[in-house]
Amino acid sequence: MEKFRATVAFIGRSMITVGLLMLLFVAYQLWGTNLWEANAQKGLKSELTKKLDNRRGKTLELPEIKRTPEGGALGLIEIPKINVDRVLVSGTATGDLKRGPGHYLDTPLPGEYGNMAIAGHRTTYGAPFANLDALAVGDEIIITTAEGEFTYKVSQAPFPVAPTQVEVIDPTIGDDGKALPTLTLTTCHPRFSARQRLIIKADLVLDAGQKLVDPPKDLKNKEKKLLDEEEGSFFDGIARNQAGLTLWGLFLLMVGAGWWILFHRYHSIVSWFGGVIVFLPVLFVFYIYLEKALPSNY
Repeated sequence: MEKFRATVAFIGRSMITVGLLMLLFVAYQLWGTNLWEANAQKGLKSELTKKLDNRRGKTLELPEIKRTPEGGALGLIEIPKINVDRVLVSGTATGDLKRGPGHYLDTPLPGEYGNMAIAGHRTTYGAPFANLDALAVGDEIIITTAEGEFTYKVSQAPFPVAPTQVEVIDPTIGDDGKALPTLTLTTCHPRFSARQRLIIKADLVLDAGQKLVDPPKDLKNKEKKLLDEEEGSFFDGIARNQAGLTLWGLFLLMVGAGWWILFHRYHSIVSWFGGVIVFLPVLFVFYIYLEKALPSNY
């Protein structure tokens, strides 16, 4: 009977521990990833400041706007109504979007004719697009690049689409047969889910004397899915990050076991808090690798 009680107690404690670790991982997803994004934004702002300083006072280089390498600081996006003020990243791969809102590489840039498209997280990694659903017709979206400041106004109410409806980032053709200068923002919908994408459409407000150029002819909107270029299952993600995930998983088990042994041997507040101080940083790094294995980013 004693062995049975001990076994049940061990199983109960184990289930509680696993539950707590799962709750902590959810907390890491919702708030811990913000630290990653904030640090990345700091570096991007420094890069963008240098870029803007180098171009200050210079005229637009016609007939072509220079492309920013993937992962680089493209510009600044501001949405006053929902307090968005972020550096734009060139690219929408998973790693790009962890650093900030990303520009779909195969869409035009500000200063070019056509539909510029930007994706961003709604829940994790700073959640820059958390409140896109609050935008209404007439709200301003301001994008600043080395070519100047471009103001867009929301042209229709936010609406959801399936992730495969990539036609929303296609250009709108005007009566003269030329692509109109527009902007499309995409993010996951509803919040805490990647089932759909929320879409914001906006039109460029041209200032007096502001010039536009044609985008490169090889832009083909190659993205197969809105906001989600890296497909695959959770197990595919584990395979990609197997070394780091395994190493830190084993290290976490060792630290956890050591903490348990230490506490049960000395059973004091000092030993408990000492274990916490060592365990939590290791758990944080393990969560970083575990998060990389997830197939979707919200």
